[in-house]
Amino acid sequence: MQQTVPLTTSPRLPLSVLRESPTNPRTTFTGLDEMAGTIRTTGVVQALIVRPLAKPEKKVTHEIVAGARRFRASQLAGIADVPVDIRTLTDDQAIDIQQIENLQREDLTPLEEAQAYLAMLSRTGQSISTIATRVGKTAKHIAARLSLLNLIDDARKALDEGRIGIPHALKIAPLPKPAQAGALEACFSEHWDRGPIQALLPVTRLDAWIQRMVLRALTAVPFDKSANDLVPSAGSCDECQKRTGANALLFPDSDGDSCLDEACLKAKIEAHVQRTVTVRPELVQVSTTTFATRKDGPVGVKDYINIVEPQKKPRSGTDPARIKCDYAREAIVTDGHDRGAIRLVCADPSCKVHHANPEERTGGPAEQQRQQTRDEEREKRLKMATRRAIGDAILAKFKQPTAADWQLIASSSARHIPHEYRIDLAKRIGCYPKSKQPGSTEILEAIEKHIAKLDSTGCMRLLFDIALLPDIRSQWSTNADGNLKKVASRFRIDTAAIGKTVRAQASIVTKRASTRRKKGAA
Repeated sequence: MQQTVPLTTSPRLPLSVLRESPTNPRTTFTGLDEMAGTIRTTGVVQALIVRPLAKPEKKVTHEIVAGARRFRASQLAGIADVPVDIRTLTDDQAIDIQQIENLQREDLTPLEEAQAYLAMLSRTGQSISTIATRVGKTAKHIAARLSLLNLIDDARKALDEGRIGIPHALKIAPLPKPAQAGALEACFSEHWDRGPIQALLPVTRLDAWIQRMVLRALTAVPFDKSANDLVPSAGSCDECQKRTGANALLFPDSDGDSCLDEACLKAKIEAHVQRTVTVRPELVQVSTTTFATRKDGPVGVKDYINIVEPQKKPRSGTDPARIKCDYAREAIVTDGHDRGAIRLVCADPSCKVHHANPEERTGGPAEQQRQQTRDEEREKRLKMATRRAIGDAILAKFKQPTAADWQLIASSSARHIPHEYRIDLAKRIGCYPKSKQPGSTEILEAIEKHIAKLDSTGCMRLLFDIALLPDIRSQWSTNADGNLKKVASRFRIDTAAIGKTVRAQASIVTKRASTRRKKGAA
């Protein structure tokens, strides 16, 4: 056997007196054979942290707090003893060290990181803020990782397999479990022209789907959000934790306060409708989806008129929907969208303003309504014509472009490229915001501030960069490489040589990363 080379002055203990800790968060041990080979050559570089056992078991006198992988590899290597750092630790102190060391592993997955934070959080005296301070992370990062533990099994598997990234998982995790399956499906688009291939969509598309399909704005609910007796088991919306406003760490970019529990929200709306109908039996019950009135049902949309912003003294030709007639009554929507809302409607068929033939309506014949529509269309055309005339006047004065002109053109171009292109552009020109996961507005503002400092040449260079982005970022276009080669040929650039250099550099980086992992593991 090759003699090991001692690289540490730490005290040494025989492997036979050590045992592994039952609280070690590491459950999988990979690469032990490679580590054992390294240990045979160089020995164990980093000392194992151990603590004396209060009650030694036969020959076993110390428990391994940190270094179980080095311990196992040393057994495979056939060495007799290892360097140790002996500390007197309580159970809680030992677990803290294990969790923090576990968090420093290079191969730690997001879910393993979340499990480590949960283990630390479960002990007395720990909070997200104190954990953040101890491990050198932000409270937002800790909360986001902990939310991953709420992922359904399919989403966890997709994250582990790399089919979705952390940004997608962090958008899905805070959602109720019934909504997560739909959100996971919304992460992908299928390209059937190339076979059933699932392509991962940008996280902005997933966010838009969540805003549209999952979140329910609380600003427009028909009931009092502070009421705690609509659904007694749920309490009030203001105190509920199942809303974006109560989870600022998980929904930092949320616009307004939205409900995350659709079933609870529907139950509250139902309770509100039943209570309102009982207390105010005079209200007309209407539907926003049923076309015709059914027997013993709400009034259908064909049989009532919504009266919006009624005019006290309607002029000739006023839209009937803005005239408050003698038959106008308050109504409650009991069926369809906007359920529970109170409206002013006319549902009396004898009303000559809202339910007679158009020619018989008070306020003008059908021709006057058509004239109003024509007037509105004419006003739109006039506004567009005015804008064109202003543009023509500007172009008539435009001669030699100044730096301000080029800045205007560059800013307009940046505003009209996709969000993903703006991210790439901001990084390429060195103005990407330092905050984690910056929003689209923040990135665009950073780009525009950068453009404001450029001269004409700098603006033209940036516009050239924008023109190249579609081909640089292309994943599916078969023409991207050819388009870039055409441009590169104008500047006499050898694209094949660049390709070889990039691949060679990537190979070097991969080898260095592998070497660092081996050394860190030893």
